[in-house]
Amino acid sequence: MARQKWVRREWTEDLRDTQLPPCFHLPTDSPPPRVAAGGTKVYQTEEKGELLNRMIDDVRAAQEFVCVSSFIFSCDPLANALLAAAARGVRVYLLTASEAHLNKLPRDDDEFSQKCLHEHKALLDRLAGRIVVRTASHFHAKALLVDPCSPRWTARGWLLTANLTQEALTRNEELAVQLNPDEVEQAFSLFRIAFWEAAEHELLDKGRLGPATPAQRFFLSEHARGSGPETISGTLTLGRNTSGYRALRNEVLRLITNARKRLIIAMYGFGHEAVLSAIEERARAGVAVELLVRMRAASLQPLIRLAGAGVKTFGLRWLHAKAIWNDNDEALVMSANLENRGLESGFELGVMLHGEDAASIASVLEQWKAQRAGAFHAKPVVGDLLGSYVSFSASGRPERFVVEKEAEFELGEVQRSATHAKGRNSGPPERRRLPDGTWAHFVVYRWEEPEPSSDTPPAETSPA
Repeated sequence: MARQKWVRREWTEDLRDTQLPPCFHLPTDSPPPRVAAGGTKVYQTEEKGELLNRMIDDVRAAQEFVCVSSFIFSCDPLANALLAAAARGVRVYLLTASEAHLNKLPRDDDEFSQKCLHEHKALLDRLAGRIVVRTASHFHAKALLVDPCSPRWTARGWLLTANLTQEALTRNEELAVQLNPDEVEQAFSLFRIAFWEAAEHELLDKGRLGPATPAQRFFLSEHARGSGPETISGTLTLGRNTSGYRALRNEVLRLITNARKRLIIAMYGFGHEAVLSAIEERARAGVAVELLVRMRAASLQPLIRLAGAGVKTFGLRWLHAKAIWNDNDEALVMSANLENRGLESGFELGVMLHGEDAASIASVLEQWKAQRAGAFHAKPVVGDLLGSYVSFSASGRPERFVVEKEAEFELGEVQRSATHAKGRNSGPPERRRLPDGTWAHFVVYRWEEPEPSSDTPPAETSPA
């Protein structure tokens, strides 16, 4: 009896047109450490904490009073410097978000962790009775002002995108601007109104907040300006029935509209309709618009919308900066996200930059994009991707997956029935499922089977 002959078979399945959810590419190489910018007033946060050390040095040099504003505050080194300043007679004033508001915020975006929130509450207890702490649900500005009413050569200040937490000041991609005396004066005029007229509660003792009564002494109509050019803008809401101050929104729209050929925006949150429309208009007019964003589910719909206008988006894991740069030699660094809450209401601050300082913003953002960012894909198919990616579930949970060029399955020896043998050209004898979190452009099946008899049609490979 003749020995049965076996034939090697191969069949390829093409998955390149399979639709995948919106996703960000995850760079595989570890980015180099960030370093503090030099030569201008612009700084970026970095692992060694140089920015934090500079702010602490300014607090240690304070002679009269220090004003601090931060949505959440959990930085022991800075708190220690503030307490030491208070102990030597320097008045210290802190604006922060209310505990009740912080407890209601969703945790899926990790703007701050539960650990940060616990530290924030513990730190306020340490500060109680030693510095003046006021809170409100809408306080979001991030600033440090030292001796703002002192002679011009001693006034110092910082405007930041970062909350005053250890993580934000070392881990996150954040920006800070060292303010000149005129900018300190301008920022202080808004801080003073927010502190004395817009606060909802004052910290009376450990864990005990009492209502804060407006002083009725400081008004937006008397918003003071420094003697130099006006570069500080903000958002300031005094109450539900007041129109408030929305200069920051106007500056945002002006910078976007002024872009001629190029516009770069780094932003944590999106959603302001007028701003989104302005970005779309610039992109459709031929301006090369690039966004740097935090990889988070809450931003997906605005990013998909902007991608339809030709906007290119790049995601970073820890980005929390808020900055806009255009090719008209202008930049804006601010505490506000591009959302209604921040541009229409609340308390936010921003600083305009020009010339070398604006160029420094562009340089930092370009560095982040090149070294730390992954491209966003709004409507990808498998064939568009290669490497590691993150998408988001319906609940907002990140889900990582990998796309390979080719996946292979070895099926071994397969003995088909006569019926199956006649249908060999329709595919492999069995299909296999790729591991969870894995996709491939092509799935290749290989197996061996008996050589067909003369009355059996020959097997074919797929045309992939």
